[in-house]
Amino acid sequence: MTFLEYTNHLRLECAKATLLCDHTTKIEAIAACSGFNSVRTFYRLFQKYYRLTPSEFRRVASSYNTHPCLMKSIRAAVAVFCDVLQG
Repeated sequence: MTFLEYTNHLRLECAKATLLCDHTTKIEAIAACSGFNSVRTFYRLFQKYYRLTPSEFRRVASSYNTHPCLMKSIRAAVAVFCDVLQG
């Protein structure tokens, strides 16, 4: 795995976690927060790795009922993780 592939993997994981617990923020903003300069690249890589578009992933994830305490922990971890990515 190259450095760029590793970095993109971390960015996608950050975006995925955000999509799981934040159902209101625009996907373009999530892509930017996760470190992607191009929304097109974000969509392409997300679909390549997860076999769903970010919108489809969010729709599927929102159909599952997740415990509020778990969501609070995920949000906190995502915030720290995204801060690290932003450097």
